[in-house]
Amino acid sequence: VISQLSDEKLATTSGITICYFTQKGDKNIYRSKIAECYFFDDQTVEYEKEDICLGTRETLDVAFVDFKAKAENDKNIGTNWFDVEAFQFDEDDNSRILLDFILPRNL
Repeated sequence: VISQLSDEKLATTSGITICYFTQKGDKNIYRSKIAECYFFDDQTVEYEKEDICLGTRETLDVAFVDFKAKAENDKNIGTNWFDVEAFQFDEDDNSRILLDFILPRNL
């Protein structure tokens, strides 16, 4: 995401949020091609050509739980909304979890 920002925007960006989501009727987890960036005029940045299918919950569950445990010890990663248990895999709903990266001011 950072490589998609101009130097001016990067200098004023305080954080970036990456979204992981499920789609109605699909058992896979995806990473969104769009990130939210927080600067003077909050906006989204398209950093991939398409949403990325990461795999099924069964294949990702242990990795996501392990990653969250490690990320909780990193002061620059916010995991409050990154909860694999929040994913819903039913026919009626999409769900999402968010991973926040707080950018240090000395980039």
